[in-house]
Amino acid sequence: MLEAFRNLTLTVVKLPTQVIRHLTSLTTLQQRLLALAGLEDTCYLRLVAHSSEPPQEISER
Repeated sequence: MLEAFRNLTLTVVKLPTQVIRHLTSLTTLQQRLLALAGLEDTCYLRLVAHSSEPPQEISER
């Protein structure tokens, strides 16, 4: 299931007076998987709001 979310991209550009964020749109499959997991699309969109924090290292092991 995680394979379906592999190509998502969150881009954050910090300018002197603003921060611009762009999040890749979810595909129909990704939306369906979130729904099956009992999650709404808004949980995905909240990633943009919390993107000012530096990313934590994620291990695939």
